[in-house]
Amino acid sequence: MQNKKYDVLVIGGGIAGYYSSKYLAKNGKAVALIEKKNLGGTALRWGALPVKKALDWFKKDRKKDLNFSWDKDLKILENKIDVALKDEKVDIYYGEGEFIDSKSYKVKDILLEGEYIIIATGTEPISVPEIPIDRDKIITHREAIDFKFIPENTIVLGGNVEGVEFAAIYAEMGVNITLIEKEDMLLPGNDEDLVFPIE
Repeated sequence: MQNKKYDVLVIGGGIAGYYSSKYLAKNGKAVALIEKKNLGGTALRWGALPVKKALDWFKKDRKKDLNFSWDKDLKILENKIDVALKDEKVDIYYGEGEFIDSKSYKVKDILLEGEYIIIATGTEPISVPEIPIDRDKIITHREAIDFKFIPENTIVLGGNVEGVEFAAIYAEMGVNITLIEKEDMLLPGNDEDLVFPIE
């Protein structure tokens, strides 16, 4: 088994992992970034960025049979992230890993040791009790951004940035949207004067 030592190990190649790794490396730290599958994270791959791009595309084209693909742009984006990290001398490791102790993390046959470890693994969508995500009727942002099937009616559960943006683009496509947020306002945590036009 290979053994490599770093100042910092960053687990997760999304936005938080990317900026943490880049900043630390720029400031002279030896950094290893570990990503399970693809660089970019939820926001770039299935969330706010592709939704903004799709909404802009649709408003310009105004077609109901939206034929939007994020795949090509996503590959370009992944490559840019990869190059930017490697330019800062960040070592990137891909694969599922496990903690060995508080300062070491194993990925495949490589044991990575770090004085500090940053966990930036992001989030996973959850459903409500007794209504499991089946990726057919109950879907997540990953299925929603594919636009393979445009329903007549949709409930968007969650009035945060991502929920509002998905609601907006599906509404532009003629879908009847019901947006549900458990707090007493949409976009909780944002200034009321910014939220008011949306509500």
